[in-house]
Amino acid sequence: MVDVTIKNVPEGAELKVKAMAMIAIERFIKARDVKVAKEVQSKFESDIDAILEANSLDKKFEKVAPKE
Repeated sequence: MVDVTIKNVPEGAELKVKAMAMIAIERFIKARDVKVAKEVQSKFESDIDAILEANSLDKKFEKVAPKE
């Protein structure tokens, strides 16, 4: 993984910039992992969630266990 610094982001726009970057990252990873096998899809989802979590964003694919 690589840390990226984007300079001159307007005040208050940081979360929007992160959201736009996540779209590009998801598209890149999905194109790289063209197989649709369950294992590949699971790895794709966990990779995206790890990136989201590292950037203080809500996870997209995390499975929530049903409450008993």
